[in-house]
Amino acid sequence: MNIKKTALLFCVQLAAFPAFAQDSVTVDLSFLPNQTFTLEENLNVEMDMDYQGRKTPELMIFLSTIPNDLKMRSEKVVKLSTADVAADGSVPIEMNIQKFRNFSSENGSAMTLMNQQPSPFEGVSLLAKHAENGEIHYEKTLSDSSVKFDDDGVIELLPQAMMYADLNQKTFEVGETLPVKMPIDELADHQISESVNVLFTLKKVEDQKAYFDLKVEPETALDIRSGTNAELSGGGMMIYDIKHHYIPEQNTRYVLNTSTRVEIGRLVLKASTEISTQVTLN
Repeated sequence: MNIKKTALLFCVQLAAFPAFAQDSVTVDLSFLPNQTFTLEENLNVEMDMDYQGRKTPELMIFLSTIPNDLKMRSEKVVKLSTADVAADGSVPIEMNIQKFRNFSSENGSAMTLMNQQPSPFEGVSLLAKHAENGEIHYEKTLSDSSVKFDDDGVIELLPQAMMYADLNQKTFEVGETLPVKMPIDELADHQISESVNVLFTLKKVEDQKAYFDLKVEPETALDIRSGTNAELSGGGMMIYDIKHHYIPEQNTRYVLNTSTRVEIGRLVLKASTEISTQVTLN
């Protein structure tokens, strides 16, 4: 066989050989310098309440003040830009809150804007930083100086910093499932401060993106208060961009079921929370 034929055969065999598949991923949620993102987040909460037991006149008055059917929706659009790494190793983050609106509906009424107007955060720009140790810190407000933030307020605008802090620096093999601690105060309107285990399974790695399935650890019971039984279930999906260190998409649905002893009966509450986040690298 001459050299030309040998070279041609080698090229054909090389082209037919499957590309090397990445079989493990370390999730790194640090903010890279000099990137611009647009973050869109929609959160929907539905709560249904029922009372089981004999209703006294006093209890009837109390129950009349609580909606049986409550729906809430939150819409956020935030533009983020990172700058050069600072002398202290931190990455500056400029954030412009382009949309921040909350809606609610009670007992089947039409969904209306809460407080009849957008949040005072809408249209505000601020400066924060991602420190070298991974912490997020508020620096200053760049537009309306009357609007103040704190570190927690900034973190709330960054889903990957808030919901997925425990996911940072975890390494997954394809097909592997690992527990990730996730705070659930966002899922229960800040009434519960504990964390739960969500099982993350790395399904595949494709085009520099890692695809995860999420599922709340089975039979997750919550210790809310004396006289209350509570369980959390649900899950969803998440995509992690390996090259750019961010989460471009996540869709989850969590269901909280509680039963609380009240005098001569029980208040039964079912609350479902759906979170959809899209992050676009501009």
